[in-house]
Amino acid sequence: MIVMGSNAMRVINKIGVDAKKAGTVDVDFIERRDYKTLELLSSLDAAKDPKAPAKSYYRPDLHNELKRVALLGLGCKAAKLVLDAKVVSVDINNASATLADGRVFKGDVLIGADGERSIVKSSFSEPGSIQQAPFKIFRSLVPTSVFLSDERTRRVLDLSHNRFLMFCHPTNSLVSVLIGRNSDLIDIECGYRRRKGERAIDVSDQAAIRARLLETFKEYHPDIRCAIETATVTTDWEVWKCKPQKHLAQGKAVLTGDAAHSMEPTTGQGGSQGLEDAGALAVFLSNIGSKDEIPHRLELLAKMRGERTAKVVALSGVRPGEEEIIRKNYPRHAINRSSIKNGVEHIVFLYDYDVIEESKKTLQAAATPRASL
Repeated sequence: MIVMGSNAMRVINKIGVDAKKAGTVDVDFIERRDYKTLELLSSLDAAKDPKAPAKSYYRPDLHNELKRVALLGLGCKAAKLVLDAKVVSVDINNASATLADGRVFKGDVLIGADGERSIVKSSFSEPGSIQQAPFKIFRSLVPTSVFLSDERTRRVLDLSHNRFLMFCHPTNSLVSVLIGRNSDLIDIECGYRRRKGERAIDVSDQAAIRARLLETFKEYHPDIRCAIETATVTTDWEVWKCKPQKHLAQGKAVLTGDAAHSMEPTTGQGGSQGLEDAGALAVFLSNIGSKDEIPHRLELLAKMRGERTAKVVALSGVRPGEEEIIRKNYPRHAINRSSIKNGVEHIVFLYDYDVIEESKKTLQAAATPRASL
């Protein structure tokens, strides 16, 4: 599953995605509960904007719906999708990409949306880097019907209704439960501290994954352990995070998505920031009188997005609702260099942001002559 906050839904609604085809489920609250007692620790309203309430999607459904809209060209020129096309090199100054079979694609702008190990980013003079997070995630998808078949998992399902729900250990682990695909699928994500030098367990070794999973979460409430045990296939994911990227644009290229701001998944903002990128691109690359304007447009876009995403990335490992605890116990944490003091302010910072309006304001301000003395 993937959570799309109101900040992303404003862009999705403009694109024209069909909610029914994408199988959305409402996410009205972000809640934390105690890992052992299930006591409610915090509840944050995530659906304050009735025009763009937060949603969860099954990733392939959202991907396929975005692809459908792009290929049909709804509201704009239809995109052309080229499959089986391994990019081996790019020229960021000439906005071109060379494929393994020798084909070269050229354009006016090269958008590097090619992930945290981006080829486009590696061509920048200061490409930044990524670092491994101190934890990993066990991920499982379980049919909702399985949860309905047992009293213990039904209780977990009831707690998860219209929620981005987290069962929180104070320091070492986290189990999140998210419903999607028209409420037919449940995503169970079990984050845990990575042992030094530990790599992800291969998905083919389900016995090893299950043993580590059950050992790591043995102290959790019996209902949570029962929910974890319903999974028949689980994957073990390493988590990586961008170090600060000095420049998001160079030459005729601009970075978006994980190439620009790979982050921890705790706040559920990775995908939402990618949609913000799309909204910004739609504004900054429209109504251009001359191609000579493009470098300046990219520079403006990169500055605006860089300032926003640097803050989001820095706070991406904070469990919403624990801001005051982190401020008190970790004085060197990035949250102490921000104005965010609690969960309500954190949600406002993430969800109330309107990237399309902010992009328009940035363009307008850049075009307004400034008086000089």
